[in-house]
Amino acid sequence: MRDLLGNALPQPNLQIFKTYAVLVAVLRLYVYLIRALLYITQVKVSQLKPEHWL
Repeated sequence: MRDLLGNALPQPNLQIFKTYAVLVAVLRLYVYLIRALLYITQVKVSQLKPEHWL
């Protein structure tokens, strides 16, 4: 196995671990973005509710 620079990797397992770590970081980022969007939509809905009740 070789990295992006073409250097031979001494431990393929280490590369697999790095790839797994990157995937976990990306998943955490997506979860954070989804939670942020849900929070924003809940805030907007809560702000719109009083207008509908009037």
